[in-house]
Amino acid sequence: MQLCGSVMWNFFWIIIGSLLPIAILHLAEHRTTFISTMAFLWSKISATLPPNEEQFPLQFSEKVALSVVEMLKRARLQLYGETTRASRILNAQIILDYSWERLNTGTWRHVDKEWRRVYSYGCLFKAAALCRENPSEEEIRQAIRTCDMGLLMGAAIMGNILQVIVCILQSEIRKLAEEEDNHENIEAKVGHFFHICV
Repeated sequence: MQLCGSVMWNFFWIIIGSLLPIAILHLAEHRTTFISTMAFLWSKISATLPPNEEQFPLQFSEKVALSVVEMLKRARLQLYGETTRASRILNAQIILDYSWERLNTGTWRHVDKEWRRVYSYGCLFKAAALCRENPSEEEIRQAIRTCDMGLLMGAAIMGNILQVIVCILQSEIRKLAEEEDNHENIEAKVGHFFHICV
């Protein structure tokens, strides 16, 4: 009886020893996949943008203050240049806050379309800033919400680029959800096996 118990425990630890590296490897692969997916995400988004700053349109009528146009140009420069994520987000948020005030001044039908376009550009710049440098899932969701606000409250810009970006981001969220489900299924199976053995 004691011998049988000893054999069972030896067998149990052999199984544990063989499964543990697999579980660790799976966790490492899951993390690597997430990082590579997020890095690839920016390449998809940047492919929807003009190839360089010079080809990025920022034409507005005199109804948009020159100071706001300068802020938009700065955001465009940051989009193609090297700067911190915090700086990109801050500049985009300033554009959003200012244009939001203009959108909510008076009745909606009297809001000039130029200010709706400014708001959409602010949404574009913020979404782009959120999706750089390996964004988290929550940051991707925030970028989707930002684009949705642009589509709802702004005006179409650059061939309805906000809608194109939303489609890209939603596709990535679905992929992440599928990978998370697979990850949880493997964890559940390993946990169930351990429970049976113990």
